[in-house]
Amino acid sequence: MKIFIETLGCPKNFNDSEVAAGILEENNHIIVNAPEEADVILVNTCGFINDAKTESIERIFDMAQYKEEGKKLIVSGCLSKRYGAELYEEMPEVDLFIGVDEYEKLPELLSELDTRKVDVSGCPGAVLKSQPRKLPEHPIRLRLKLPKAVIISALTALFRKSEESTEASGKRIFFARRRNLRMQAAKS
Repeated sequence: MKIFIETLGCPKNFNDSEVAAGILEENNHIIVNAPEEADVILVNTCGFINDAKTESIERIFDMAQYKEEGKKLIVSGCLSKRYGAELYEEMPEVDLFIGVDEYEKLPELLSELDTRKVDVSGCPGAVLKSQPRKLPEHPIRLRLKLPKAVIISALTALFRKSEESTEASGKRIFFARRRNLRMQAAKS
């Protein structure tokens, strides 16, 4: 099979993509330089910060357009690992979701692309039989009747809200500690 690997995010993802490419080449797969040349597109995502999450989601949507040409789409990396169950529900055009620790299984998984990962974060190896994943239009837009930009904006806002909540908790702890230190210093 001819495989195109799209790598997003940190240097670790680039390293993971190189490892995946090596494993695939050892198993007689060919790595190509363009998605048009591929039978399978692998998007190695990043899920660390909001901008990276947004970029990953946008790129998955971009690569999903090649499904019309009969290509398979695999999503791997941090975003897949962290949000596997949610992505599975919202992106039925993706044929397979794998986590960051499953690259060595790629040759086997490629031969079984009639199954999809359900929850890579909690149940490694759990799969469901799936129907062909060629869709005429993006499935979220079919259900919600929203343009892609609105969906991406909503997902970005959701990710940002969770990070802001975490950041606010950290600031409260920092200022409480600083206040306690000042009070202790004033008592001395």
